[in-house]
Amino acid sequence: MLFRSPALFFFAAFYALRSRADVRFALKAFVLAITVANFFTLTDVIGLTDFGVRIGARGAELGRVFGVFGHANETAGLIVCLLPAVVALAVSSRGAGRIGWWAAALVSLSVLIMTVSRGAFVAGTLGTIWALYVCRRWLPAGMVTRSAAIAGVSLVVVLIFVSVALPDIGGTLKERMLGQTTAMDMDEVSSGRTAIWSAAVRDRKSTRLNSSHPYRS
Repeated sequence: MLFRSPALFFFAAFYALRSRADVRFALKAFVLAITVANFFTLTDVIGLTDFGVRIGARGAELGRVFGVFGHANETAGLIVCLLPAVVALAVSSRGAGRIGWWAAALVSLSVLIMTVSRGAFVAGTLGTIWALYVCRRWLPAGMVTRSAAIAGVSLVVVLIFVSVALPDIGGTLKERMLGQTTAMDMDEVSSGRTAIWSAAVRDRKSTRLNSSHPYRS
């Protein structure tokens, strides 16, 4: 219901959150809800539950897990936006809480990989690089190195788990990341996105040109 009511969400964000503790509590609750949804996505893929999680059967959707948030790209977009918050909660927690939040991050990362969303992969990679650059003053080199090592090991563990849970994921990743990405046609590589943005840029240039000459016939 929350995801279908943007007004309710923004009302809570602007008026119900009064302090840092309120924001932290709301963030934890929101991330926990997303983690539970992703966990049940994994149990559906494995076959332990049946909540109707769909796996693409043809075309560009072949072999991709859709999750509980709509299309595979929509699920991936939501996860890649919230994954930094999960990691932040894990880093700032102590004891069992830290272990729990790291487990939540691994669950979300597993579903993210299963969606095989190239846009989300690029967003996560570039977003991480940009965040490291922006926060370079507050991130010691040792912490960055240690975090990179942990991230690398976590990624390997997640890939092993995903390949066991969804045996065909390797072929899907190879096709989308190496097959389609190395295609010569940029429209095919970007799933038509470059054509959409090119048309938008052309229309914008045309609008600006016409507005600068109001008396042109």
